[in-house]
Amino acid sequence: MKLTNRERYVAVGAAGLVALFAFHQLAVRPALGRIETLERVIPERSRTVEKLRALSAEHRALQEELGRFSRAAGQSSGTGMLSQMEQIASDCRLASNIASMRPGTTRPAGTFAESSVEIRLEGVSIKQLVDFLRRVQSVQSPTVRSLQIRQSAKTPSLLDADVQLAALAP
Repeated sequence: MKLTNRERYVAVGAAGLVALFAFHQLAVRPALGRIETLERVIPERSRTVEKLRALSAEHRALQEELGRFSRAAGQSSGTGMLSQMEQIASDCRLASNIASMRPGTTRPAGTFAESSVEIRLEGVSIKQLVDFLRRVQSVQSPTVRSLQIRQSAKTPSLLDADVQLAALAP
């Protein structure tokens, strides 16, 4: 069977259209569907990644804070807070002004305990008290939990003070 030129052109054109349709159905259409899916999924995943980055940064900050607490607790437990405060008081020449020193420990929920020392000072000048508190604050571990100052009953120009210090200990 011999085809005329016109019939050959029609057959080649039809074959080209079928090939073009097949290429569209097998390659272009799935690629367009995939692009559409990616355009929807990428912003969702980007938000998830940002949330993970924020949580990761928060986790690192908490880990650093826990490390600082652990180091501070390790430093305070080595020397003992009571003896540390006695040393600071003697350095400030307040050893004779100490009426009492009471240590205490509480175990809050978690791994750390809270060591505390209550110091009662009697007959101290304001300069001595400020020097003592500065020296206590320069030591890394303890913090002043409460401070009560009143005029001394024995000598009105001097002060009596109750200082409660606290520090974390492992």
